[in-house]
Amino acid sequence: MHRTYSIGIVLAASALSSNLSAQSAQAISIQFSGLYNGVYGDVFSGLQNGFGAEGQIRYTPGALSFGVGFQYTNHGLENRPEDTHLYGGFFEPRYRIHTGSNVAGPYL
Repeated sequence: MHRTYSIGIVLAASALSSNLSAQSAQAISIQFSGLYNGVYGDVFSGLQNGFGAEGQIRYTPGALSFGVGFQYTNHGLENRPEDTHLYGGFFEPRYRIHTGSNVAGPYL
C-alpha cells in the first residue's frame, strides 16, 4: 500500500513538473511535493517511517518569499493493524540568493 501510494505521487509530480514554470519566475505559485518521513529517536516508539505529501501557496515579490501550506504523512504502527497519520500546517519564509542564473535559485 505505502509503496504504490508513493510511486503514484512521484509519477504525478513528474508529469506535472515538465509543464510548469520555475518558482522564482512567478509572483504567486502553488507547489506540491511527495514526502518521506523518517522517524528517529525514542519519542515515537513503534511508529514506522512513512510517506505523504505537502502542498503550499507561495508569494514571491522579490528575493524574500512566503509560503503557507499543509503536510500529511501516513505511518504504520509496530504490532498493530491500523496506521496513524501526522499532519499540520506551516509557514515558510525563504530568502533567494541571487546567482545570476535563470536555472538555479538557491535559498535560505
